Amino acid sequence: MKPAAMPAGLAGCVKAQKNIDYCYVGFQPHTFNFALANGQIMEYSKIYRFFVFFFGAFFIVSGIASASEHVLPPLEAQKLIEANKDNPQFIIIDLRTKAEFDDAHIEGAKLVPYYATNFKRIISQMDRESKILLYCQKGRQSPLALKALEKLRFSDMYILDGGFDEWINAGLPTAYTSF
Repeated sequence: MKPAAMPAGLAGCVKAQKNIDYCYVGFQPHTFNFALANGQIMEYSKIYRFFVFFFGAFFIVSGIASASEHVLPPLEAQKLIEANKDNPQFIIIDLRTKAEFDDAHIEGAKLVPYYATNFKRIISQMDRESKILLYCQKGRQSPLALKALEKLRFSDMYILDGGFDEWINAGLPTAYTSF
């Protein structure tokens, strides 16, 4: 199928594919398409999604990789707690909600909900030299909290691997909030 009239300036353009009438070289701002070296045209949204996925995955994996250096299985976390029982600079931080904390928590833990609007303000008031054990319910919020603490220049931090769920599965002791 041959087009009736070709726009000015495109007279020498070669057909890139059967379904494409005109070949545009490079970026086409009016269509948000890119012409690739092999003659195919890729939509801007596909390229955008690719870069968002690629860089998103890169930053998530790099965050998890740095957090994995600080991860302790429940039994090792229990040993850390017992070894620092009399250490005033040892803090156990429960990142869960108040309702989850009230149901059960690790004895001696301080409630600082990760999703609270004042999370960073509360954390920033703590001593930077403290040894900190972070835990959440399943182990997803702890690496994020660790990153936030690293930005605030805390250095001696640990994460409970698998969160409070793994603590319970290991049969370790819990405390309850009295009403």
